[in-house]
Amino acid sequence: DPLMSNHRLHADGYGHAVDLAPWPIDWDDLARFKDLVALMKKAAIHEGVRMRCGAEFRTVDLPHFELVG
Repeated sequence: DPLMSNHRLHADGYGHAVDLAPWPIDWDDLARFKDLVALMKKAAIHEGVRMRCGAEFRTVDLPHFELVG
């Protein structure tokens, strides 16, 4: 449901999700997407940000990252 998407603006005026892809984009190079997931998780821990990624979803969405909480 698009109205439930964390990409939309929330009450705080911000979207709480982003889609990222390694450049240059090769949608078939899953290893590069998985490397990006690892880097984002490491950065979130370093910055103290609670985040989850689409790699953890039942229907995998590797480019997707969103705030939790």
